[in-house]
Amino acid sequence: MLLHAGGGHIKLWDIAPELDGAAETTAQLSALGIVVSIAHTYASIEQAKAVVDAGAKSVTHLFDTFEVPTDDGTGVYPCTLIDYLLVEDRVCCEIIGDGTHVPSTLVEKTFRCKSPERLVFVTDSNVGAGLPTGTLTLPGGWGAAYVDGPNNGVRLVDRDMLLSGSALTPIDAFRNAVELFGKGLATASRICSRTPAELLGVSKGVLAPRMDADIIILSHNLELLCTISRGKIVYRRWA
Repeated sequence: MLLHAGGGHIKLWDIAPELDGAAETTAQLSALGIVVSIAHTYASIEQAKAVVDAGAKSVTHLFDTFEVPTDDGTGVYPCTLIDYLLVEDRVCCEIIGDGTHVPSTLVEKTFRCKSPERLVFVTDSNVGAGLPTGTLTLPGGWGAAYVDGPNNGVRLVDRDMLLSGSALTPIDAFRNAVELFGKGLATASRICSRTPAELLGVSKGVLAPRMDADIIILSHNLELLCTISRGKIVYRRWA
């Protein structure tokens, strides 16, 4: 039903490996060219391995809603699902790159385990992205939320300021890779552009023949100066 409604436009499909039929569904979707991503899950390592074996290529929002088990008596440090995903070379891992959802030490750990070729910075942005500091009303009866810049998340005012998503934009994530996490421009471009493009199989993310000419031009302080889409200027700050 969902595939039919998508009309061939569905490129990425989240799945929780602990659900019945997860491995079979992963194999079916992968055969159609859809990238299957492990998401918000309480799966065991064995369950996750089953969907990776079936073709899963991505991990949605690493460290976000992944159960951390208590000591099970098998060693001095329990092996978690995240530990497995960090060393599983067949999957790319997403991180919400605002420094709030994932602390800088864990971001660096992921860089060292996955390398920029298997790491993607995402925003998880919703109604808070790009808005000035202040309180807004969330749709769907979620109540009031407070936004304070791109890196502090969207917080639920009536629920003890619980983190409820990100206010990050893609350009903010790029800047954070450089300014917050200390990476070079090439690495920032890799994790914000080329790696996600390669994961999805789209003709973007690198300047090369037969690729879409989608380019942004930044100032020395990483402010957006110009946006080029398929070779045409669609935004520029100068006259």
